[in-house]
Amino acid sequence: MKKIVLLTLIAMVPYFTMAQKRSKKTKETSQSSASSYDFMVITGFHIAAAEVEERRSPKGPRTQTPNDRVKRLMNTSTKVKIEFDLPRRLKDEEIQLNEAASTHRTMVDAVQAAAINGWEFKSANVVPVAGSKIYYYYMERRK
Repeated sequence: MKKIVLLTLIAMVPYFTMAQKRSKKTKETSQSSASSYDFMVITGFHIAAAEVEERRSPKGPRTQTPNDRVKRLMNTSTKVKIEFDLPRRLKDEEIQLNEAASTHRTMVDAVQAAAINGWEFKSANVVPVAGSKIYYYYMERRK
């Protein structure tokens, strides 16, 4: 009797697994994957003017005192190179923003220029590289 019950249960397992309803794939799932936002990255390369002068110095590198470091940190004469990176289909807007980038002195100016065109600030990263800094500002705009 035990063998008959066991064989019946084993034989019924395939029927129970086939009885589960499969989900229907609709067109809505493929359309929902399309993004409703555009994204942009503003990259700023920051180099202090004091560092540029040190590199040009024919005397060679000199040791910095703590006072020299504080003066360098407080130095407001900096050079920032800004680049705007947009999707390929927004090439005209990217060209316009990159042409105006030479007039921006700070990253705040670049973010303000993007905000005028409808971009919203989302996030930022600062990466120190060999005595300078690289800023990454992430922007988004609803399509």
